[in-house]
Amino acid sequence: MNTKWSDIGGCKEILNSIQSNVVYPLLYLFHHADAINPLLMPPKGVLLYGPPGCGKTLLAKAIASQVHANFLNMDISILKTKWYGESEKLAQAVFTLSHKLAPSILFLDEVDSFLSQRDSSDSNTASSLKAIFLQSWDGLMTNPTSQVLILAATNRKQDIDTAILRRLPL
Repeated sequence: MNTKWSDIGGCKEILNSIQSNVVYPLLYLFHHADAINPLLMPPKGVLLYGPPGCGKTLLAKAIASQVHANFLNMDISILKTKWYGESEKLAQAVFTLSHKLAPSILFLDEVDSFLSQRDSSDSNTASSLKAIFLQSWDGLMTNPTSQVLILAATNRKQDIDTAILRRLPL
């Protein structure tokens, strides 16, 4: 994968914002993890949203290419299994793999289908899967030298749970 900024048409303001708020802090963290100032920490999560076909996935690949990180494109449907407890184990394994392959970018496409608003009609499996995912994500956020970034993409931002939106500041 060698996606460059020039492969993405238009979006100059968005590209500049992503470079200054995501790429440069990540490059600094990946090369100076031992001397990182907490005020210079890159975000642990970024939400890319827009209409279908606007280049969210291409932008995620360009970010990974620019910071020389492993790009893990997580297929949400793989996490959902019919066996009790397997979905939670798979979600935990995704974060473990991300740590082992660090620096890495974990890309969640169509995040709204997986981490939508929680309510009482959710099944036990869906609720516990969301809880495990959020707990693992919190582990990334509390570790200042973690070299894992969650990139999420959606075209329905309004359907994403507010707990997830708080973890995706950009």
